[in-house]
Amino acid sequence: MAYTDKVNLNIPIPVHVVSSIVTVTGDVEVDISGDYVWIGVPTSGKARSLLQVTGASGGVILTSGAVISMLVKSLKTNTGDMFVGFNVSTEMPYSGFGVLLDAGEAWSFDIDNIGRVRVFSSVSGELITYGGVTR
Repeated sequence: MAYTDKVNLNIPIPVHVVSSIVTVTGDVEVDISGDYVWIGVPTSGKARSLLQVTGASGGVILTSGAVISMLVKSLKTNTGDMFVGFNVSTEMPYSGFGVLLDAGEAWSFDIDNIGRVRVFSSVSGELITYGGVTR
């Protein structure tokens, strides 16, 4: 089957295995149980300048910007660890808490806004680079 217009497809519960091949061209938007899923290629991005990261507990919040996915990278010249967390009181990074990035390592993940992310440095003043893609 090939469709060029919007198509509403309702699948009754329980779902039964259906075997067929469907060809879809272009971007696809799907609503699954109230959750929005987008399938397509990002069309743009948000690049940010190098950021000097503090050693204060809770880290520094990254500059806000709507994205669908992002990357945070610790520069390879850093001597300490970076910890990545989020802008929620129980998820803010500090020494030993958060996603650990050694010097030169990066973490890529899906998120809707860069401003929801915080980074802590075990050596205050070291640098990260970060950015994201949009649609």
